Amino acid sequence: MLYATYILFTIHSNTTLLNSCIAPAADILQDMNWVSVDFLSMLVVGALWGCTNPLLRKGSAEVTSSSSSSSSPSSSTCEKKDSFLASALKPFFGIKVWLPYVLNQSGSVVFYILLANSDISMAVPICNAMALLFSFVTSSLLGEPIEKPFRTVLGASLILTGVTICVSSQEQAEQEEKPV
Repeated sequence: MLYATYILFTIHSNTTLLNSCIAPAADILQDMNWVSVDFLSMLVVGALWGCTNPLLRKGSAEVTSSSSSSSSPSSSTCEKKDSFLASALKPFFGIKVWLPYVLNQSGSVVFYILLANSDISMAVPICNAMALLFSFVTSSLLGEPIEKPFRTVLGASLILTGVTICVSSQEQAEQEEKPV
């Protein structure tokens, strides 16, 4: 945890260095009318958060079910402590849990960099909306049952509509600010 905090502090303190490294690619992408670096970053954050949530849920459910089925009652207190410790640490050693977790946390790092370089009032709602949308798509692809499909599809379409309105209004405001 301390190491992750150090990395985030280092990234934050070196944002000017990071911006100077990314500036040429950012200039190329911002010349395109339909895409911006900020929106691509928001999409990446939403994908990393949203796609990993169902995978974390599925991986932790598998680890929990396998550990509860393999546990047997023991008589020794020492054995109970070892069993408890082993069952508490087991999710951290399973690739189905830690790989999605690492990807999810990398999305948080990208989000942190995004917040340092973009409009917070646009970044937070769009990233969270994209995470919900990607979570819905990933859950569907994994075959998880959808309890209320009409409401889910309606919600996903409303999310897309809201994100489209936010992005188009931001682009419109940027175009009005540019001198002719």
